[in-house]
This record gives sequence, C-alpha cells and structure tokens, in this order.
Amino acid sequence: MTRVTSSAVEWLLACFGLRYPLQMLPILLFELAWKTTWLIDYGLPQRMASVHTAQFTEDFKAIALGLILIPIIPWGYFFRHYLKKPGARWH
Repeated sequence: MTRVTSSAVEWLLACFGLRYPLQMLPILLFELAWKTTWLIDYGLPQRMASVHTAQFTEDFKAIALGLILIPIIPWGYFFRHYLKKPGARWH
C-alpha cells in the first residue's frame, strides 16, 4: 500500500471512529493486540540487545505510541458486551 493510500485509509478510519466509537472498538482491540504482541515478541528483545538501527528506532517509537490506546478503550463496555453478555442462539 502506498503512503498516500495508507494515510487516506487511516483518515477514513479515524472519522468512523469519531462517529461510531463503540462500533470501532474491535478494530482498536486488534490494534492493541498486535502492537502489544510486536513489542513483547520482537521490540523489547531487540531493544534489550541494543539493536539501534534508524528503522528499528522509528518503528519502536511508532508502535510503542500505540499503547496510548489502553486508557482510552472503554473497558467496562468491553467486558459487559463482549465477555459477559450471553451469545445469541444459532437457528
């Protein structure tokens, strides 16, 4: 994906997130999951091994910045609607 296309998609998702924040919650949770996985499995071990290439440092900062999602996710809503709510019956 080109940088312009990627920016357009990010802008579109941001607009949907402002208009429909609870409907975009699964995407926020996916973002949080992959960024946390990357940091634990790849980023932190490389950082501790003192790998300081320019690309790695830029990627590490960008992905670690994604952890600001933790305090803004409505965790109460998530637990009530995704974990505690009974599933719909299949017909």
